[in-house]
Amino acid sequence: MSAIVLSVEYQVGGGASEPTLTRLTTALERAGAELADVGKHVLPKLLPVLEVETAKQFDAEGAGPQAGSWAPLSVSYSAWKEAHYPGQPKLVATGALRAALTDSSASGALRDVSGDSLTFGTTGVPYASLHQTGTGRMPSRPPFDFGPDFEKGMQSAAAAGVREAVRAGSDGLLDFEGDEFEGQQVMTGRAGGRFVVQGGSRVYLKRDKSGSVVKRKVGRR
Repeated sequence: MSAIVLSVEYQVGGGASEPTLTRLTTALERAGAELADVGKHVLPKLLPVLEVETAKQFDAEGAGPQAGSWAPLSVSYSAWKEAHYPGQPKLVATGALRAALTDSSASGALRDVSGDSLTFGTTGVPYASLHQTGTGRMPSRPPFDFGPDFEKGMQSAAAAGVREAVRAGSDGLLDFEGDEFEGQQVMTGRAGGRFVVQGGSRVYLKRDKSGSVVKRKVGRR
């Protein structure tokens, strides 16, 4: 195998075996039934989250909930690596693997957003998948092993993308500058209406003829 890849698709179970990604694909499938072009708006926003969380794995030399800290290098390989790549941490020698998974502009980076799917991983790095899964002679040291911060980051990025999709689909009518109104965060209802919560109730918003954002009606929370 020459690549290590994570996939995110609308279809439930479409290659997303990591629990957070499985939940996310389900949420996107449901949102996709309501909104047009969710993939175009949501999926690109997930790439920075994947890169940041993978970089944390490299920095900590394994901190994920599944595998924990990466296994020590063998004595013989450790000596060889110190002679050829002195001072480099685990999974980093030339730096090609780390760069491919943490920098979209790196030569070995695989980033593809197409329609309703996102592919994130490496290309042309022949040893990438071996580190993720391990071999009969080498323990796994997985770059993809994500914790609670990953789930929070993915949720936040996906929510921002959905809000963007709603605004784009409203021909600008819901494009509220700064996403705040009277100091409250503007949220999007299931039917697409924009509102803030004040006094325990939803206060729906609209633009008046002058273009200002004003209160439209008060509904139940």
